[in-house]
Amino acid sequence: MNIEALIQAQQEALMASIEGYGQPKLSAAVRNAFFAVPRHLFVQRYREYVRPDWRVVDESSLWRHLPAIYRHDGLGIYGPDDNGVVATISAPGFVLWMLEELQVQPGMRVLEIGAGSGWNAGLLGCLVGGNGAVDSVEIVGALAAAATQAIARAGIENVRILHGDAGGALQGDRPYDRAIFTTGSYDLPAFLYDRVREGGLLEFVLKCPGGGDVVMVFRKEGDTFVAQGGRPCEFVPLTGQGRMRELDAIPLGDFEPWAELSGKVERTQPFFMGERGDERFLARTFGLRSYLAVVEPRMRGFVDGFGMWDEPSRSLALVRPGRLTVHGGPAAGEALDGHLQSWMARGMPSMATMSVTAYRAGSAPAPRASQWLLRRPATHFVWEAT
Repeated sequence: MNIEALIQAQQEALMASIEGYGQPKLSAAVRNAFFAVPRHLFVQRYREYVRPDWRVVDESSLWRHLPAIYRHDGLGIYGPDDNGVVATISAPGFVLWMLEELQVQPGMRVLEIGAGSGWNAGLLGCLVGGNGAVDSVEIVGALAAAATQAIARAGIENVRILHGDAGGALQGDRPYDRAIFTTGSYDLPAFLYDRVREGGLLEFVLKCPGGGDVVMVFRKEGDTFVAQGGRPCEFVPLTGQGRMRELDAIPLGDFEPWAELSGKVERTQPFFMGERGDERFLARTFGLRSYLAVVEPRMRGFVDGFGMWDEPSRSLALVRPGRLTVHGGPAAGEALDGHLQSWMARGMPSMATMSVTAYRAGSAPAPRASQWLLRRPATHFVWEAT
C-alpha cells in the first residue's frame, strides 16, 4: 500500500470538491499551502458530528481515516466523552476561504486566537514564509501541546503555539499585520486595539445571542476596526476571560418569568420562515434574530426559539418553530410586529449584511439615523443597515 499516493489522491479530490460547482478558484498561495501542510498530520483523534464515539488515528490505521479527514466537513477533536465538543478542526473549504479573505502576504506577522488542531496556524506559517511569523494562542493545555507536536511533525519552524488566555499569553509589543479568530466571541477583546497595526486586517467571529455566528474582516483605521458585512457560520465559543455565558441561549424553563407567563396567552399565530417544523429553525431565523440582537436590547435567545421580553409590562413575545405566542399582555407582541415590518422594509438585513465599526468601550459616537449602538464590556459596536 502506497500511503503517500492515497494521501495525495484524497487531497486532490478534496481540492476539486472545494473548487467545484462554480466556486471561485483559490489563489495559488492558498492552494499551495493546502498541499504543503497535510491536514491528517493535525488529527490524532476525532469525532464525527453524527457519531458520539472517538476514533483514534495512528500510523497503521491512517489509511482508513483519510476519507473522513479529507472530507469537506468539520470534525470534533477535543471534548468530554459524550456528545459535547469543545474544539473542532473546521471544514477545509471554509478554512481556506477565511485565509483568502485575510489576504496574508509573505513576511507578515500573524496572530491567531484559538490554535485548536494547529492546522490553520500551519497554513498561515506556509503563507507568511520564512521571513514571516505566526503566533497562535490556545487556552486548553492539551490542545496547545498537541498542536505544538503537529506543527513539529509538519516541519514548520515559523509558528509558535502559545498556551494561555490570549491577552496575557502574548509577548512583546510589536503589532501584527493580521489577526484571526477561530472561535466565536460576543465581544472584541480590548488588547487587539493595540496589537493590530494601522491598516492591518482582523478576521473576527462575532456570535449572535441565541445561536449563530458571523465572520467579518475588519480593517484597523485609527483606533477603530471597520467591516463591511460578513458571512454566517458556526464556531465553538470563546473560553476564558472574554466568555459571556449570559448571552447564550437558555432553556425556556430557566427564564424566571416563564412560570408566571406560560399560562397567560394573549394571542397565538403561525410563524414560518421556510423551515419545516424544527428543521433548520435557527439557521432560517438567523437574519431576523441577528437583526433583533443589534436593534432591540429586549431580545432574548432560548434553546428552542427566541423572543422579546418587555419587563415593565411583564409581556413576552415568543417565537418557536411554526408559531408565535404572546404572553402576559400585548406590548411585547406589538413591539415584535413593529420590528418585523421595519426589518422587511429595510430589505431583511442581518449581522452578515450590515456595516459595523468597533470602538474601544466608551469611545463610540452617538449613533445616527439607521445606526445602532451595541455595547459590550470591551468594545462598543456601531451597526448600520446599508
